[in-house]
Amino acid sequence: MGWTIYQQQVPFRMRAYGSSHGWLATVEHIDEGLVIALMNPFRQASPVIRLPPMDVFILKCVASYHEHFVRKVILSGDPSLYPDNYVVVAIYASDSRLAVFKAGQKSWHLIVKSFETADVIFYRGQVYAASMWGSVSSLDIDNPGAQPPQLKLLTPKEPFERYSGNEYLVESANGDLFHILR
Repeated sequence: MGWTIYQQQVPFRMRAYGSSHGWLATVEHIDEGLVIALMNPFRQASPVIRLPPMDVFILKCVASYHEHFVRKVILSGDPSLYPDNYVVVAIYASDSRLAVFKAGQKSWHLIVKSFETADVIFYRGQVYAASMWGSVSSLDIDNPGAQPPQLKLLTPKEPFERYSGNEYLVESANGDLFHILR
């Protein structure tokens, strides 16, 4: 069985903050704030999707620092297949908070009490977040109400001596969710 390795030139000279469903997430700094842009380098017909500016960020982020202000971006699905039904979650800021954007909305929801997020994953239709203190929380993104999604603590924080900061949420080949502390 042979493998084919594709080398694709990305038209942006920017850092990628995540990849999901063939899409790369980059960050651009504009006058209104930071913009997360989604692009699919494997589909020539797919346009670049620029999400609404995260205008709260511009107060905390200068142009030279914007490349480090967003840590990770994930997508719930392929925006070209589900243009009206995808969700983007970002880990941002120096204290690693969460922000959620749903297709069709005009702004981001900044999640209250989402400090020190180490990793985030979409798993079985939900968002799960691991904190740097060892706790795991879920985020209900299917809330039909106008209220922003709320974090629900699933596991308690670990004692201070177990603080790692290097925590990962991984879906196994069998479909299980693993919380890995390194």
